Amino acid sequence: MTAEFSHTEPDPLAGQIARAHDSVMPQYWAPPRNGVTPQLRIGKRWFNVLWLIPISVTILVISAGAAHELRALPVVSDFIARYPGQSSTTVYYSGFPVWLRVQHVLNLFLMMFIIRSGIQILADHPRLYWNKDCTPGTEWFRFQREVPRDVLWTAKDDAVTIPKWLGIPGIRHSIGLARWWHFSCDFAWLLNGVIFYGLLFASHQWQRLVPTSKEFQELYEANFVNYSLSVGGLVENTHDFSYEELLSLPKQEQTTEHFCIQGWSGIARWGGVPMTSIMDIVKPLPHARFAVFYSFGEGGEGGTYYDVHSIANMRHQLTILAYEMNGKKLPLLHGAPVRLRCENEIGFKQVKWIRSIEFVADFNSIGSGQGGYNEDHEFYGYRMPI
Repeated sequence: MTAEFSHTEPDPLAGQIARAHDSVMPQYWAPPRNGVTPQLRIGKRWFNVLWLIPISVTILVISAGAAHELRALPVVSDFIARYPGQSSTTVYYSGFPVWLRVQHVLNLFLMMFIIRSGIQILADHPRLYWNKDCTPGTEWFRFQREVPRDVLWTAKDDAVTIPKWLGIPGIRHSIGLARWWHFSCDFAWLLNGVIFYGLLFASHQWQRLVPTSKEFQELYEANFVNYSLSVGGLVENTHDFSYEELLSLPKQEQTTEHFCIQGWSGIARWGGVPMTSIMDIVKPLPHARFAVFYSFGEGGEGGTYYDVHSIANMRHQLTILAYEMNGKKLPLLHGAPVRLRCENEIGFKQVKWIRSIEFVADFNSIGSGQGGYNEDHEFYGYRMPI
């Protein structure tokens, strides 16, 4: 059989196949064809996105004038004098090594190629849809003319030319090359990330992510046997909960989706003590309006990480002190021994490695008075409900 197939004559049609060039020959490529200025559809009307430039400038000028006038109001001047926006938290700076800086530069370099090749890929079908069928006329964004209804219009007809400085390689209908650029740089970008995590844990830089205080290390090495959660402040009964005591309280399990302020999300099953059970024991006083959660961990700029929640949030049916994740003991990186799960709030407010809880009437004197570490240092809003 092998000999028979080895002497089989090739199909005559194979000889009619033209060999392709080994390099890009622009003169043989799809001829240039310009699209239109990017357009956005609102309702049934299309709007040129360039209108966003004068609109944004106008809003910026009006906002700047309004802000200038607001600063002249006595109530605003008093507020600025009371809260000057300066942190009293001690900052510990350990610096960033050369490899970390190089990787960040490489990360940005690769992302520029990923973005430019991605734009080139989009230029092959320069329309975006909310549906799955891509029916002509249903797109909400485009930088190509409307699909004509009186002629045969193919996918190649829809491709447009974009400038070389914007797309890679910058030739019309070069999606094949653009995909090579896109996914090759994707692979290099992911590899850079893997190397980053390896070096992160091979050096002391991981200490920026996980608590390293002597007290926490001793608790971790002892499997949190000596852990004590102090709950006090404006309460009738100040109480120190041992780890065993927390495990003995009524347990609640819930499968919920975690939403990060940066856009990603994840689903996990959590088990722990409802905050209502804790509050039933300590009994917050009537004028206690907030609960402050202090962590063993430090914030990115040094100092204790903390966050503030309203009493109403603490009474929410999905607010628990979690000590289990996905049916297992809470991992260290996810906040062991206990962490907050307040499911109607964004992720950064879910304090990990909880050290103590304090009930207060207000939080003006805590940190910079903004209601949390990220609120103090990164201008996040105090209220971040989902």
